[in-house]
Amino acid sequence: MIIDPDHREVGEKIVTLQMSESQAEQIQDAISDLLCWSNGFMAAHGEDFRFGPMGVETIRELRIALKSAIRKAVK
Repeated sequence: MIIDPDHREVGEKIVTLQMSESQAEQIQDAISDLLCWSNGFMAAHGEDFRFGPMGVETIRELRIALKSAIRKAVK
């Protein structure tokens, strides 16, 4: 999944979530912690472990989009 308004279907509406910059930074930090935990979880299961927690890639994309939005808000 690509979380980017430029990668939507033609005519599809864009949804906007409004929050303060400090709230967005707190959520971004929490997502970062979750992703670190997920990586540790997968590493602890070794190379034979083929299945990570569901949604990790989507959460990673959400973090990237949120980080980009925070960067734009600072300008």
